[in-house]
Amino acid sequence: MAGYSASDWEKKLIGYYLEKRGYSAKTFESGSSSCLFFICEDGKFAGAGFLHGMDNYDDFSRVFSLGEKYLINEGIKRYISPINFSTWYDYRITTSRYRNPPFPGEKITEARLKSFFEKFAFREAEKYFSFRITDTAGVLSSLERSSQRFVSCGGTLEEIDGSKTAEVIHDIYRISRDAFSEARYFTDISFEEFSTVYALAPKSAAVKITAAKLGGKMIGFLLSNLENGRISLKTIAVLKEHRNIFAAPALIRNDYVFAAENGIKEVFHAYMRNDISTHNFSKLHGEIYREYSLYEREI
Repeated sequence: MAGYSASDWEKKLIGYYLEKRGYSAKTFESGSSSCLFFICEDGKFAGAGFLHGMDNYDDFSRVFSLGEKYLINEGIKRYISPINFSTWYDYRITTSRYRNPPFPGEKITEARLKSFFEKFAFREAEKYFSFRITDTAGVLSSLERSSQRFVSCGGTLEEIDGSKTAEVIHDIYRISRDAFSEARYFTDISFEEFSTVYALAPKSAAVKITAAKLGGKMIGFLLSNLENGRISLKTIAVLKEHRNIFAAPALIRNDYVFAAENGIKEVFHAYMRNDISTHNFSKLHGEIYREYSLYEREI
């Protein structure tokens, strides 16, 4: 599916939330810096995102001071940042290991943003980690039995050809909503939004999608990014009712087999909270490559 340029897609996303989702929002500027402050349709959630510029703390401070006045006047007492409406879209900033080159599909923010958020008295609401896996052989070995159990339960894996993504987009949407519904900061989106906005976001690297199936029906998927002989495992989701048949380990191992067969030298596990099982698994077989944070502030 064809996507948009970064600037056109941002306009489309903002327009969608203001016109179709009933969000209220206002952009504040100082110098060449700007940020959009928004309030969701029921008034229970507020945030600040779409940061541009922010080359110096004076502009950052002025933009956020103006934005907070707007939120306070609307009765808001707490908000999170940076977030572009929801965790379906861009959120969090880079907070460590800035010298490491970006892995496939990764977006890196400047180090100054972390100091700006901290100086403005934001507190860390959530922390995320990406790992570079150094023991790929260990991963293959440790996941072999789980992968076999998935097969013994009747499970199969299928690579989704890029030309067929449109055919499975409803399954990806259905599984994503179910798998991530209990995550902190999750907000639901319609299939219309998922297919006409989210799915068309600009991509910085090639996308590889593997489906996990049971009885011919898709129950999970793994979305990875490929670039320059490297692969990053970005999004893995399995329906809650089928998490006991080891679909997730089978999906992960499948990408490692793919990497070994195609001469891929570097494997990354992207954007994990430290309270999920794959965080400890990644730590066992690799090393922290980057850290990120999402912030919150009471006003």
